[in-house]
Amino acid sequence: MTKWISSRSICLAIALCTFCSMQAQAAFLGMGSDPVNREFSSSPSGAALFYSLKEDDAGVKIGSTPFKDVIKDGNKTPAGGFYRVEKEGFKSSTHFVPNQEKPVDIKWDFELKPITTIRLKVNSNPPGATILFGKDKNDISKELGPAPYSESKTDAASEQKPFWEKGMYRAMLKGYRPKIIASEQSEENRQINFELEPLPLPPDPPKFEYPDKKNAALKPVSLDAYKSPDVDFSTGIPLAVMNFKEKSNQEAGGLVADLLILKLQRKGFVVLEREVIEKAIVDLKAAVPAEKKSSSGIELIKDLSEPLKTQYFMIGTINEYISDNENVILTPFIPEKEKERYQKEYDSYMAYFKSENIPLVQPVKTVQEWEMESSSKSQTLALPVARVNLTAKILDVKSGKAVWTGISSISDSALQKGLNTILSAIADSIAEPVAGTGDGKGDVKKK
Repeated sequence: MTKWISSRSICLAIALCTFCSMQAQAAFLGMGSDPVNREFSSSPSGAALFYSLKEDDAGVKIGSTPFKDVIKDGNKTPAGGFYRVEKEGFKSSTHFVPNQEKPVDIKWDFELKPITTIRLKVNSNPPGATILFGKDKNDISKELGPAPYSESKTDAASEQKPFWEKGMYRAMLKGYRPKIIASEQSEENRQINFELEPLPLPPDPPKFEYPDKKNAALKPVSLDAYKSPDVDFSTGIPLAVMNFKEKSNQEAGGLVADLLILKLQRKGFVVLEREVIEKAIVDLKAAVPAEKKSSSGIELIKDLSEPLKTQYFMIGTINEYISDNENVILTPFIPEKEKERYQKEYDSYMAYFKSENIPLVQPVKTVQEWEMESSSKSQTLALPVARVNLTAKILDVKSGKAVWTGISSISDSALQKGLNTILSAIADSIAEPVAGTGDGKGDVKKK
């Protein structure tokens, strides 16, 4: 009996304890089950709502305004922290809710402030100019970019309104004059337009011309002659023209003498025919014993002076009498009118950059530099050239002096033509009056 009572008492005690424990637990849960109501609104509405435990955390999005929800257990799920709203075109706003010992409902209305955006636009005509900015006219060095250039500023992260600084904008484009536009401080949109002025173009390079191929190969007659002021060929004293000596066997000595005789006769001189001179030489050699024959040209003309009744003898030498193909160098040149044109444009171009204190866009050559460059453009051609070179003198056998001497040369297209020209110059020189020098002596005119 006693055992049974004890067992029953034990079961009742266990049941009672279980009931009491459940009652205690229920009482405890009833104490912490206070709900927390959260309500957020914004002006304007439609802002994204974010929640985070730390201010600098991005947090998680929990909804959009207007927003309402209930946290059933405020103790186990704290409602305190940072609530942030974001809406395009408006500044973000954050509200902090501290954790309370006893859960408290949260209700907050966000007043959103619009974001202020100001825009900068810089254009250039023509486009593509490099745009620079600086606060001082002498230091415009901050490069913004090529035109068209655009930039914007906002106060999204600041309470201070954005503004454009006071300063100078410079536009630079190759081939155009740099331009500066000053701008005041501004809190509004700004647009700057550059109308660029083209720089003067450098002068066109001078045009070169090549000399005529034939003229480049040919040279006019050159005669350096001296005539004694004491001689007078107009007295009718005959002049004996001897055969010209030759340095080559071209048999041109007699031809030169014949042509010269003809030209002198046309000038009015009394000139002995070559046949007369040759006959006198033959007769002289036949009459004079072999041991007494003249041994030199000077002695011969002295011996001939008596039978020919003259004291003037012309002797000469053919130093050059050839015709052949030659390499002729043609060097281009700048005609005078082209030089004048280029120099005028060059001076104007340089004066502009100097007056505007602008560095040259590109270096420009002077006329002299262009002329030096012309030598690099020379051409070499093979052309036929005839060259004639003569030396001659007229001797007065009585005095033993030369009363006329001359050295002449020419480069022509043909031997006969060149020879004819050079002998005409010699005949003119002999007939030409002496250019007085004040001392009774002088040179004849040179051609």
